[in-house]
Amino acid sequence: MRAFSTSQLIIGIAAVLTVAVCTAQSLPESFVKDCRTLTQTPHRLSGTSEFQQAADHVGQRLKGLQPDSFIEQPFATTQLKVLNATLTPEGGAPLTLVPMRPNGIIPPVTPPEGITAPIVHVGAGAATDFAAVNVEGAIAVLDFNC
Repeated sequence: MRAFSTSQLIIGIAAVLTVAVCTAQSLPESFVKDCRTLTQTPHRLSGTSEFQQAADHVGQRLKGLQPDSFIEQPFATTQLKVLNATLTPEGGAPLTLVPMRPNGIIPPVTPPEGITAPIVHVGAGAATDFAAVNVEGAIAVLDFNC
């Protein structure tokens, strides 16, 4: 196995980073514009106006390529209706929550009276984060980084 000097490693890393930066900067403007358009809303869940906006954009872009034919296939999907999603800290004002990924098989449902439990912050939700706190009987709140 060949040994590299520190300066050789630094030059190699700099070269890789330079290529990565140059490649990222050379993305076509249309791609960047599409990404901005498709990520301007918090989600694109099926059946929502955000979904329809994204679908319309993608359809327009595909039609702009002038294919011989364009077939749009609609599909029925299960939709969840959020009646109330709040978290009220003891002595605090209610905080509105937004379900991140509704599950159509087992919907996130709580009893009408809600749930009362201590709130425990569990960081990113790694095993080491859970090992550091006791979440039994608590509402675990995790950081979410898409």
